[in-house]
Amino acid sequence: MLTSTMTIIGALQIFDQAYVLTQGGPANSTKTIVYHIYTTGFEQLQMGYASAQALVLTLAILIFTAINFKINQSNDY
Repeated sequence: MLTSTMTIIGALQIFDQAYVLTQGGPANSTKTIVYHIYTTGFEQLQMGYASAQALVLTLAILIFTAINFKINQSNDY
């Protein structure tokens, strides 16, 4: 249960590979959610919009975690 939760959180927070290797890649094909938040906040200087995006990402992680706990709780013996 903990492993799947941490995997979901880690997958939604990938930033460094996209930034270091491709910086969004050809036609934004490797642009992740966190990389988009970074470019919105620090390159376009829209800090309020980037903060709202980060809040939505946090809520999405909380929802996925709650669903994962609910699924794994029903499979618990």
